[in-house]
Order: sequence, then C-alpha cells, then structure tokens
Amino acid sequence: MEWKFNADGAGLSPYKENLKSEMVLRLLVKSKSACVTVNPTLGVIPGYGGTQRLPMLIGRGRANQLIFSGEMIPSELAAQWGLVNFTTDQVSLKDEVTALAKKILKNSPGAISTAIKAVNAGFNDQQKGFQSEIELFASCFGTREFIIGTQAFLNKEKPNFRD
Repeated sequence: MEWKFNADGAGLSPYKENLKSEMVLRLLVKSKSACVTVNPTLGVIPGYGGTQRLPMLIGRGRANQLIFSGEMIPSELAAQWGLVNFTTDQVSLKDEVTALAKKILKNSPGAISTAIKAVNAGFNDQQKGFQSEIELFASCFGTREFIIGTQAFLNKEKPNFRD
C-alpha cells in the first residue's frame, strides 16, 4: 500500500490504483479551524454522503448543528467530537503522520485490506456489517499472512509481511 501525504497538512490516506475500499485517516492541524461545511451558505446540502456519514461519526445533534449552521469549529473540539483522529501543530504534523503510517505498514496488508472492507460494511445499508465482518474475519485464517503473524506471535518476534 502506498501512502500519499496531503501537502497542505490536512491528512493522509492510502492510495492504490483501483482501490475501491475507502480508508481515510482524518487529521487536523491544531492551528487551523475545521470547516465542516459551507454548503448551507451556498444554498445546497452537503453531498457525497456528507449528510449520512457525519451523523454516524459525531452523532445526529452535532452533525445537525454543523450541517445547518455551516460553522467552523476549532481543531481541539473536532478531536473531542471524534471528527478527527488527533491534532498537532504544523511543524510536527508530517512526522506524526509518517510515524502512524509506519505503524500501519508493519501489519499484514491483507488483514488491513480486509479490515477496511469489514468496517465499511457496517456503514453500508446494503450489507449487514456484522455478517460481513464474520465472513471477512474467517477469510483471514489460513492465509500466508496469518501464518506469518501467528508464528511470529508464538515465537515472540515481530512479523515481516513484506518479504
């Protein structure tokens, strides 16, 4: 999995050609405000699932507040509400995001990909999230990566999924 860092310091996301699963690591620079939506000031509602995903992320009441008012909130409040994973200053942002990406990349690529599908299934009304998770969890057993990870665990070693 290749990672691209958004140069304006807004975030980090995995990038892979034809990547259908969406996983975005939401980050916010401490010195900036989070503009949730300005859509009401433009006479439209948030698109691309914004009215559906935001309430699942921060709750209906807070989502309504932000969607209806179009207000900007401080990054610290966005972190408290769960709108972003964490905040940091501009100077430390790239180092902190890179450190997190390295932690993720040490893990099994297959397990990460499968976990993304399982998490996303819970947000899709067309799929039964728990049932999808059960099936996807079961699909991990017997894979090369499962064997590598299990053997490393039993031997009290760190797994190497990249060789």
